[in-house]
Amino acid sequence: MLQHEEDPARSAEIIRMLVPVLARLRISIIPINYTIWYEYFLGTMPELNAILDKVKAGELRYTPDLARDLYYRFFISANEETLERVGSEARELFSDMAGCFDTASDELATFQLQLETVEAALEQRQKAEPTLGEKIKAIMQTNEEMSAKLEYSVEEMNRLKAELEEARRRAACDPLTGIANRKTFMERLETVLEAQSEADDENSVLMIDIDHFKQFNDDYGHLVGDKVIKFVASALTESVKGKDLVARYGAMPLS
Repeated sequence: MLQHEEDPARSAEIIRMLVPVLARLRISIIPINYTIWYEYFLGTMPELNAILDKVKAGELRYTPDLARDLYYRFFISANEETLERVGSEARELFSDMAGCFDTASDELATFQLQLETVEAALEQRQKAEPTLGEKIKAIMQTNEEMSAKLEYSVEEMNRLKAELEEARRRAACDPLTGIANRKTFMERLETVLEAQSEADDENSVLMIDIDHFKQFNDDYGHLVGDKVIKFVASALTESVKGKDLVARYGAMPLS
């Protein structure tokens, strides 16, 4: 899920444009449609906007299947691509660091050989002082360059690690509530069932539905309804303990 930090005035402006359009097109203001059309009015995805322009012009029918395809293509797949890219960058970074250590090893071997050469020259009472100074200067410069490169590599590793963790968090969370999404729930359920088949552990699943929620949305609007969903998610999160998982199962399927 993409993250934006618009100011309240900008968000209110987008909502004022969004709601009439969805009403005219008879599109329900549910979280998945809200997310897709909010991004449309934000204007950061030209390819998405081109598709929705056809919907507005009546050239393309907006269906639940189309909504799922757009959501997966422009929001979920973006996180998966981020994970792949970050993983590739991390592998390249580790390869570069390995090369740095190989270079350091070669430099140390060269340094040892140079010291042996200098020692032999001193024994022969040759004027080796300038040659020794040049070699030491060159070695110090190489060490400084390698140190700077290693420091940069560490910074890149920390950046990639943070980006990878954020991408994984977004891919595993419901965009509205921040709790686990259906995909994460199904993966955890599969893991628990596999573990249970090998042991005598007992597990339980509690599914909760908000009574008359559709009527509530009709009376007060979907924006208020979203706040109710967030409140319920927060209350459940604060009530569990240990290894319990709170997930939103009724949200948009991920595949």
